[in-house]
Amino acid sequence: MSAPGARLAVAVCLGLAACAPKDAPPAMLSHDDFKALGWLAGTWRGSGGNYPAFFEEYALVNDTTIRMRNVKDSTFTSATDSSLIVWSGGSVISGKSRVVQLRGDTVRFESRPGMQGYTYTWIRTSDSTWSATLGDGTVYQMRRVTPFIARPGRGRR
Repeated sequence: MSAPGARLAVAVCLGLAACAPKDAPPAMLSHDDFKALGWLAGTWRGSGGNYPAFFEEYALVNDTTIRMRNVKDSTFTSATDSSLIVWSGGSVISGKSRVVQLRGDTVRFESRPGMQGYTYTWIRTSDSTWSATLGDGTVYQMRRVTPFIARPGRGRR
C-alpha cells in the first residue's frame, strides 16, 4: 500500500473508532446473578482517594433491590445519602449507572445511555473486604465493620 493510501486507511480507522459507540452493552443478568450480590449486605468502612474514612451500609430490601446508605460516622445512625441497586428484566441499575459486567467477584458499572452516570468497578477480595475503582482510577478499599454503639455513661474510646 502506498504512503498516501496507508494514511487514508489509518484516517478511516481512526474516524470509525471515534464514531463507534463507547457505551458497553448492558449485561443480561438473571435473578440468580443479582442475588449473588448478597455479599454486599452489611456495614462497611471505606478509605482512599480524598477520604481518610467514610461509612456505607448495604441492605437487601427484597429479592430485586439493595439499598445503599452513606452514613455520617461509624454509629450508622444518620444517613447523608442513599441510593438503590435494582434488578429488573435482566438489567441491574443504580441511579444513572448500569451493570455491564457481573462475573465472579467483579461488578462493573457504566453510565446509562443519555445520562451522565458514573463508571466504577467493584471487586470482592474476601468475605470482609472489597475495592471500588472509579473511572478516573481512584481506588477505595472497603472493610466490613460492626457499627459502634455508644453505651450510656461511657465515652467513645
